Amino acid sequence: MLDEAQKLFKQLRDYADTQFALFKLETAKKVSAVVSSLMAIILVALLGFVAVLLLSLAVAWWLGAVLGSLPLGLAIVGAFYILLCIVVWLSREKILRIPVMNEMIKQLFPNKEGNNQPE
Repeated sequence: MLDEAQKLFKQLRDYADTQFALFKLETAKKVSAVVSSLMAIILVALLGFVAVLLLSLAVAWWLGAVLGSLPLGLAIVGAFYILLCIVVWLSREKILRIPVMNEMIKQLFPNKEGNNQPE
C-alpha cells in the first residue's frame, strides 16, 4: 500500500512538472508572438515615418515653389499635420485603442479552430 502511494505521488509530481513545463512553453510562445509583432510594427512605423517625412518635405518644397514662399509651403504642410493630429486624438478610441486591444487578445488567446493562432 505504501509503495502504491509513493508511486502515485511520483506520478502526480511528474504530472505537475509536465504541466508546469507546458505552461512555460505556451507562455514563451505567446510572449514571443507579441514581441515579434511589436518589433514588426515598430520597424514599419519607423520606415513609414521616414517616408512620410521625406514626402512631406517634398510637398512643402513644391508648395513653396508654387506659392513663391518656402516658409508658407512648410506652414501649410505643418497645419495639415496639426489637423491630422487633432482628428487622430479625437478618434483615438476607435482607430487606436480598440484595434490594438483586439490584436493583443488574438495574439494571447488564439481560438481553438486554429484560425488566429500566431505563427
